[in-house]
Amino acid sequence: MAIPVGYDAYMRHVVHSEEADAVFRRGMRNIDPHAFTKEGIIHSYTIDDDKIEHSPMGGIMVTLYANGDRSLEVMVTLDRPLNEDGSREPLEGQGGGYSRKLYDLVAENERKLAQRPSAMVSSDKRIQLEQPELRNEE
Repeated sequence: MAIPVGYDAYMRHVVHSEEADAVFRRGMRNIDPHAFTKEGIIHSYTIDDDKIEHSPMGGIMVTLYANGDRSLEVMVTLDRPLNEDGSREPLEGQGGGYSRKLYDLVAENERKLAQRPSAMVSSDKRIQLEQPELRNEE
């Protein structure tokens, strides 16, 4: 089945919408729980407009790059499910995947974060714990 020329513009419009941005950000946080914070690996993403395609199963397949790095690839399929009454649900991510390099970076970052002392604050400043003075009572 051929996709009408106007459909390419429609897909690009959907992919660059605020609704799609929310879906992409949720997906990035599923990959990296600290995404878009200074503790995370993922700080931003770019959309590869040359890799926006209609999915044969329905929806729009999109390729994103974390931090603009083409080796940190994230693939997402956007879909707007159809209800029984013919209305549509909000846009959602319907699967995808991401590069091994991104997986490895996030896994290593999670290991490092897990090794931090528990006395940390959200601004990543270490809390200085006072040591009790030892007294030599004689």
